[in-house]
Amino acid sequence: MHELEALSPEQLDEHLMRGIEVIDRHKYPVFHLLSAYASRLTQGQPLLNTMFEEMEEAGEVPSGAVCAIADEVGGILAMVQAQRLEKLQRKNPYAGAKIAGFRPLRIFPGGLR
Repeated sequence: MHELEALSPEQLDEHLMRGIEVIDRHKYPVFHLLSAYASRLTQGQPLLNTMFEEMEEAGEVPSGAVCAIADEVGGILAMVQAQRLEKLQRKNPYAGAKIAGFRPLRIFPGGLR
């Protein structure tokens, strides 16, 4: 503790964790939203795993899991809750595809950095 007190504000700033760095990724998976869907998130609309850069990983998230949505510079845009949607999917040639929906729980306009 005394070592931190001796640091200048600039030196202390180097030791701070920000944005998605503070999230335990084992407990809260982090996904990056494709820019085309940013307005959906800011309006509080639900998202699908196909709207994330990590589409396949997001499709594997179990129902009820809480996940973080990050911006391109590591800020937290939102916390969302996953819901499995395979049962709602119509029969089609792509029936093996994993589908998950994500309901916004908390949105951080401008992102938490």
